[in-house]
This record gives sequence, structure tokens and C-alpha cells, in this order.
Amino acid sequence: MEQAPPPPDNSPPAPKPGVKAMLSGRAGFGRLLTLGNGLLARPASRFARTAAWLEDRRKWSVPGAALLVVLLLFTLELGRLLLDYQPPLSSLEIGRQLYNSGHYTAAATELRQDLPDPNAKLLLAQDLIALHQWPAASAYLNELLRAAPNDPTLYFWIGQAQLGNNQTAAAAASWNLIIGRTDPAARQVQPKAQAALGSLRYQQGQYPEAARLLYAALAGTGLDATEQQQAAYLYGVLLARDLRFADALKLFQQAAHASLPGSQWDNLPLQTGLDQATARAKTLLDQLPLAANEKTDGAKRARLAYAFILTEEYPAAEEQLAQVLQIAPTYTDARAYLGIVYWRTGRLDKARNALNMA
Repeated sequence: MEQAPPPPDNSPPAPKPGVKAMLSGRAGFGRLLTLGNGLLARPASRFARTAAWLEDRRKWSVPGAALLVVLLLFTLELGRLLLDYQPPLSSLEIGRQLYNSGHYTAAATELRQDLPDPNAKLLLAQDLIALHQWPAASAYLNELLRAAPNDPTLYFWIGQAQLGNNQTAAAAASWNLIIGRTDPAARQVQPKAQAALGSLRYQQGQYPEAARLLYAALAGTGLDATEQQQAAYLYGVLLARDLRFADALKLFQQAAHASLPGSQWDNLPLQTGLDQATARAKTLLDQLPLAANEKTDGAKRARLAYAFILTEEYPAAEEQLAQVLQIAPTYTDARAYLGIVYWRTGRLDKARNALNMA
């Protein structure tokens, strides 16, 4: 009886001993990875050599580039420091900055540390004038005058100190010394002396001489912002008193748009004075066209006097009203305006009489 054939063996073939041994254990797995890397590396050996060469270049070039960047940044920072560097300021320079900023007391303290310098002593005298310390300012100016007896700038500031000390005749004499000279040094200072003396003559009621001096000052050069504004304003008032409204309006426009230079932008005392003069000029800019539109000279002058009252130009207002009442004694508005002028200037009895007659 024949024996039946064995059933077919469908199980997978047993792994070869070498592969089995290779796969067994952690060490075997590591050998397999090593073998795989080696197989992959063979066809890419040229790429590997290129990559190795680039890596070698990177190791050498990156530190050099980094060093170059560090040197570049250091150079830029050093350049910035050199551009920002400023040498220490002298006492004169610090004092001038404080003076231009309106810090007059601090400026005086700083300038006293550099008195051997004539420029510091002159600036200190100007600073003391701003502080209304007239005798001290005169003392320093006289010291400078002994060393430079022909300096016109010294005579100008001596006149300012004398005016502040109520020595008006001496101040006028100092300024006339400058105005009467013809040398180039004096000509540079003459507009300032003419503006100062013109303002004094205006305050004294000497209007023709004031007009001549102020006109000459405005025709020259060298006035600072406040001097230019004051000269334009006062000369505009003098033109308006002669009913030259169109010419006066041009000067008031100039005075209303005055501004301090950049070096004095934060000078509060000067800015306050500038603002006050600007406000007066703007008031006259508003009022003068109304006076110009009046029909008769009497009405024009009465309206002009009212404008002068608004700007506290009481002597000029009184002059206009006196002319009106001389022609029309019963002009009630003019009489009332005159009463206001008397009252504002402290003449109370005359104020009552004028208001009662209005």
C-alpha cells in the first residue's frame, strides 16, 4: 500500500544564519546600519568629498567674516562717538547760552568765573543791565572803556545803563557820540543807538526827532528782533498821528510778525515783551482802518485817540484829543476819551471834570 505524500510546507523559509545573526541583538542592528551607510556612501562619494571640502572652507571662512563684521561695527561706533563729541564749553560760552535763554542770574554767576576775558566782562555787563543792576553794569563797562576808549559798542551799553539809572541826558549823550561818528566801527552800531535814542525821544514827547531817528534806524542793519519790532511799532504810531494810515499799517504788520532768533527761542523775558508789543500792533491793525473810514479829520483823530487808549499810548491819545477839542469843543466822544486818558494817567480831578462835561 503506497504511503500518502506529506502535505506541502507553506511556511516561509528560514533566514540565513548570517542575516539572522546580523539582525539579532543591539550590536547586530548597529552593524546593519553601518553596512547600509556604507552602501549609500559608495555612489555618492564625489558628493561627500565636495561636502567635506565646503565644510572645511566654512570652518575657516566664518570666523574671518565674523571678525570683519566686528571690526566694521567697532569702526561705525567709533565714528559716531567722534561725531557726537564736543569739547568742554568755556565759562563765556556757557554764560552766553544762559544769557540768550533768559537765565540772567545763572549767566552772571558763570561769567564771573572768566572776568579776565573782555568779552566775558562785556556780556556780564549786558546781563546785569537785564537784571536792572545799573551801577554794577556801569562799573564793568567803565573798566572796559579805559582799555578801549573808542569802542562804540561800549558807549551803546553805557547809555543803556545810564537810561536804567534815570540818567536820560547822559544816555542821550552816549548815543549821540556813536551817531555823530563816521568810522566803520561806529556805523555798525549806529542803528542800535538811533533806535534807543529814538525811543527815548518818543517817551519824552519829542516826536519829530523821534521820527527822524527811528526812520534812520529802520533803514540800517544790525538791530536785533526786539529793537526792530519796537522801532517799527513806534515809527508806525508817529505816522498814524499824522493820519498816514497806509504807511503806518505796513509798520504795524512788520511789528506784529516779529519773532526771536533760534538762539533766543526759549528766552521768556524777551518773548513776553515781544508778545505784548505784538498784541498792541495787532490792536492798531484792527483800529486804524476804522479811523481811516471816518469822514472828517476830527472824527479820524478821535477814533485814532481811542485806538491809542486801547494800546496805552496815552500821550499820543491826549495829543489827538487836544487837536479835536480845539476845533470842536463840544465833541462829547472826544471829551469822554480825554477823561479816560486823565484817569488812566492818575489825574483824577481832570478826569472828573472832563467826564462831567462829556
